[in-house]
Amino acid sequence: MPVTLFCFPFAGGSSALFHKIKRDIQNVDIQVMEYPGHGRRFSEPLKNRFADLENNLYDSLKPLLKQPYAIYGHSLGALIGFELTRKIIRNGDPAPQNFILSGRRAPHIPPSMPQIHHLERESFIEKFEQYYQPLPSEIKNEPSTLALFLPIIKADISVLEDYQFDGYNEILPCPITAIAGDSDLHSSLADVKLWKKYTSQFNCYEIKSDHYSFFSDNIEFTKLVSKILN
Repeated sequence: MPVTLFCFPFAGGSSALFHKIKRDIQNVDIQVMEYPGHGRRFSEPLKNRFADLENNLYDSLKPLLKQPYAIYGHSLGALIGFELTRKIIRNGDPAPQNFILSGRRAPHIPPSMPQIHHLERESFIEKFEQYYQPLPSEIKNEPSTLALFLPIIKADISVLEDYQFDGYNEILPCPITAIAGDSDLHSSLADVKLWKKYTSQFNCYEIKSDHYSFFSDNIEFTKLVSKILN
């Protein structure tokens, strides 16, 4: 039976980001957990609080939890995947065989950037591009597209900035596999390695990638995930 990999996107992301991963990772059933207000769930209200998004995704995920499965999250998705794994275990649901993450420092490390979700439109765009990444020109220069995308990214940044680690250093009964990008300015290899605090079975890898190119034909990444799951 193939492993099911439940994937959780980064801020502003949707299931569309994973089509190349679905193509390149063999013998794995990849299921992308769409956030409310994103992609296939665009008609649903966006979530602005971390706990609200976590609870919504848990309700969607719980009926699907059948072994063997693993959880993967990138950046914001790594925090969501981590907290969902904790909730799954606390609630006595079948545990994942692996929690895989990329592009995210360990949850107990304080944020390195000031909060921006409360800013007005132009100030938010300016600070988002300063702290995260420039908006693609096809979004920024097209008013109707920007009007659709901006509430999504602003809600996701609000969720990210709302996250507060509870300080409870429980050891997960499943392995944690952390992947760092060698040119990721948001999460250094040293900070990614600190995820080892939350498991007795830890593996960490560094690949050639910045924070955003894990999903753009990164053969090293897809080969690594295939190796982990197969």
